[in-house]
Amino acid sequence: MPWDVEWEPHYGEKRFDLPAKGRQNRGRIAEDAVARHLWLRGHRLLGRNVRNRRGEIDIVAEGNGRLRFIEVRSYTEGHSRPSAHLTRSKRLSILRAMQRYVARRPEFADAARILELAEVRFNAAGRVVDINFVALDTGRLYR
Repeated sequence: MPWDVEWEPHYGEKRFDLPAKGRQNRGRIAEDAVARHLWLRGHRLLGRNVRNRRGEIDIVAEGNGRLRFIEVRSYTEGHSRPSAHLTRSKRLSILRAMQRYVARRPEFADAARILELAEVRFNAAGRVVDINFVALDTGRLYR
């Protein structure tokens, strides 16, 4: 996907074309890239950095007949992928936050849900190269 495609920001977001410098800035750019990726594919963004007492969800979106709860992680080319470092306790925290989010919104009670990890790859110059979505297996978390 070309990253210079024009898009309209949602929820006060800004477009970041500058290289990512620093961990927090890179994380923010990664979240913006994922939000833009979803928006360009017709998803409706319901929230970003949604926090409740059970945990935090980076992006909540609705599209293709389901709710998507997305944890965004970034990495630089040549380094290990974030899916290898997502701990069981972090997955459980995201799952609990997702359950609380749905429980407090009755309009989504019957909606299909998916918990995903968005891996955002940066090149050495600090620019977004690729986004990969990995569905997280929630069935094994309670065992």
